[in-house]
Amino acid sequence: CAVFIIYVAKKKKQFPFFKGAFKSMYVPKDLLKRITVKGMPLLVNEFLWAAGMSILSMSYSLHGIAVVAGFSISSTVVNLLSISFQALGSSISIIVGKLLGAGKFDDAISTVKKMFAFTLFASVIAGACIYFASNPILLFYNTSEESKNYAEFFMKTVAFITPINAFAHASYFTLRSGGKTFVTFLFDSVFLWVISIPVATVLVTYTDWGIVPVYAFCQSLNLIKSVIGVILVKKGIWIQNVVAHNTVIKE
Repeated sequence: CAVFIIYVAKKKKQFPFFKGAFKSMYVPKDLLKRITVKGMPLLVNEFLWAAGMSILSMSYSLHGIAVVAGFSISSTVVNLLSISFQALGSSISIIVGKLLGAGKFDDAISTVKKMFAFTLFASVIAGACIYFASNPILLFYNTSEESKNYAEFFMKTVAFITPINAFAHASYFTLRSGGKTFVTFLFDSVFLWVISIPVATVLVTYTDWGIVPVYAFCQSLNLIKSVIGVILVKKGIWIQNVVAHNTVIKE
């Protein structure tokens, strides 16, 4: 925040919105209401997502301490090597959101298509990196062979599912760029709590499946999420100007 404030303060000509930004802390009631309505689903979503992922990890951990160690290794490596397409997802909301705010709907649609294509390309590269790094990276860990085997399996599973996760990620931020925060809440956290967590809990608690088929099956559920996301994006429900007083939606 400090870096941002200092930067824009020094370049006022480049950022005219900063002029007089701190002369008053007054926020119009109508604007405050609109921000709250749009922002609250995001706040709730982030909280439920973090809690949901903890519950999901806990379900996997019931298969033993070796699974916990393997999952920890896998998560660290996957998060590191998945930064590329995750960052692309975030950039979609910034770039497309700017175009929507300017009322350039056709440009926004064209940009989304290009960003999706580039996200797919980046995810394939990331998936390949995860797959081929899954074995060498384990040399740096001092843990049991069982834990290493689990970690390798988790990483290779994620490597294959990475393009699907990338599409879901890109869909999420595309919908968010158009102010569809409640839809993204349903798409993200509700999906996790209503589908992913119950399925994992049932498989772990009421079946004799090992962690290998349980994890693979739970990861494959993201295909449903990805398909739903792509359908919502193609329907164009996100194509609207959320900063205009009278929101304009492209038919």
